[in-house]
Amino acid sequence: MCVETARHYDKIAPEAPHALHMPSYIYSILGMWEDSVSSNVAARKAAEDYWAKNTPGKTAPALPHLFDFMVTADLQMAKDGAATQLVEASTGLSNFPFPSLAIDTALAAIPARYALDRGQ
Repeated sequence: MCVETARHYDKIAPEAPHALHMPSYIYSILGMWEDSVSSNVAARKAAEDYWAKNTPGKTAPALPHLFDFMVTADLQMAKDGAATQLVEASTGLSNFPFPSLAIDTALAAIPARYALDRGQ
């Protein structure tokens, strides 16, 4: 029942990063890793577009959280190369428009998850 709703939810507000990201919670819980990545790739584009238009020069604050979801999915699919790229990209994220515990938590979780999931 949740999958059908998740597949429609992102259509409600196709330019809203949060609406595009939220279905990935259902997909991740159910192990639908490709769908989770697709959801977060769309959310990433929307977030980057929104912040570039409304606050040029600032980094979209949603990116660390989205990257965390994508790293998790990539690792579950044994796509270590894609996960590595996201880990490396996350280390370069800065210049957020405001301080946030959620941003800091995701930035810390990404490399930790990568290391732990790979037995390092």
